Amino acid sequence: METVRQMQSFGICVTYTYPIASGMVFATLLVCCCSSLNIRARPVVQNSPFLSIWNAPTELCTERTGVQLDMNIFSFIGSTLKTSTGQNITLFYPDRLGYYPYKNEITGEALNGGLPQLSLLENHLKKAKEDIQFYIPSDEQFGLAVIDWENWRPVWIRNWGSKDIYRQESIELVQQRDLSLSEAEARIIAKMEFEAAAKSIMLESLKLGIEMKPNRLWGYYLYPDCYNYDYKQNPYNYTGTCLDIEIERNNELNWLWEKSTALYPSIYLETALRSSRNAQLFVRNRVQEAIRISYVSNATHPLPVFVYTRPVFTDVYEEYLSQDDLVNTIGESAALGASGIVIWGDMNLTQNKSGQFTEDMIPTVGFNMRKITKGNVTIKVWDIGGQPRFRSMWERYCRGVNAVVYMVDAADLEKVEASKNELHSLIDKPQLHGIPVLVLGNKRDLPGALDEKQLIEKLNLSAIQDREICCYSISCKEKDNIDITLQWLIQHSKSRHC
Repeated sequence: METVRQMQSFGICVTYTYPIASGMVFATLLVCCCSSLNIRARPVVQNSPFLSIWNAPTELCTERTGVQLDMNIFSFIGSTLKTSTGQNITLFYPDRLGYYPYKNEITGEALNGGLPQLSLLENHLKKAKEDIQFYIPSDEQFGLAVIDWENWRPVWIRNWGSKDIYRQESIELVQQRDLSLSEAEARIIAKMEFEAAAKSIMLESLKLGIEMKPNRLWGYYLYPDCYNYDYKQNPYNYTGTCLDIEIERNNELNWLWEKSTALYPSIYLETALRSSRNAQLFVRNRVQEAIRISYVSNATHPLPVFVYTRPVFTDVYEEYLSQDDLVNTIGESAALGASGIVIWGDMNLTQNKSGQFTEDMIPTVGFNMRKITKGNVTIKVWDIGGQPRFRSMWERYCRGVNAVVYMVDAADLEKVEASKNELHSLIDKPQLHGIPVLVLGNKRDLPGALDEKQLIEKLNLSAIQDREICCYSISCKEKDNIDITLQWLIQHSKSRHC
């Protein structure tokens, strides 16, 4: 190690398993308090404004390969399998919550009455109560509860395409009761009955869940939706804008937003949006609409928004999102102020050709938070993405921390100059005056990587005179100098009083 000046604080190195040109990690002892963050909604987990949540049956991978996946980067983890219970994220499909009425789109079979107005609400709620207790046995456990009912939509006019059967059969139901009605008259009555029944079953199910398990954040998957799916029809002039009529229709659902305790919009991508500007527009408008709606119930305490995404494209299960796609989905959601991202997967995700996850396709997009314990010392780490669009956020997350750990790719000589400029720009901020800095040059295992002396020179670290600063050359891939770095940081943290 080359010491530029003795550092009297502490930090932490996050072991990256993917290439990164310039990234930052902010660390603080748990006994210390970070300054308040200027975020859109209150963190649902203290000091964690953006959560990474895993909602896929990865236990199938473990059974098949014998490899236990490291899921420590995720705040909440839950499987989508029907047999999984007691998880801190629970997904209620139609067959897992009461007697949800719907029609099988393949066979046409009516299940539980088929139409909302033919369901028996009392029976449904009785069964739903049993199901909620089965899947969420604990009254104390905090987590997410997501109801995934997609067969019909509570706003009548939105039941287009294959869902039109709910409108047609609702009209027929009215006409069977009164043969004297015209189709137009029957349609008016059918619309009123359908929407009233749909509202009742959705609202009462939601209220039951909140009453039984108030420590869960309850909401419906894909609500709200923006219906900005015209990127195929209009690829060159696509704006992603939510049409005014769809915003008005979302406003008709204020009864749902007022009772929900979280929102769960979706930003799944098709290959038509692969690595494109249109993907960014698609995601941005959907998340912004959810954020708008999050203020309906309380303008000063908006609902948390957890955005559902997938690591693969919806129309090609075997193709994973690229880094650009991850920035356009996870990164965009984080930048807009979502409370977290839910990475969803079904059986198809765990049954792809390779049976493996590609490590170099999972960069830090936005920010992650994790805790690392060594002995009796626990360190809280903010892992901040190095992409240009997130650099304006660095200062905000650096305020009030005990140390800044700045990681550069020591083997990418073309980007060292940019890394130097970003580092000096950051520490020149008046609010960050005096905060110690630890510089880590990663990838020392690669030929031509800069050593510690070269890093000090190239990054002009000797010019930094207003704080303690030191430099390590490391290899996260080979775990070279990782443990000694951590030990050094912990030893110096013992003299730090908060």
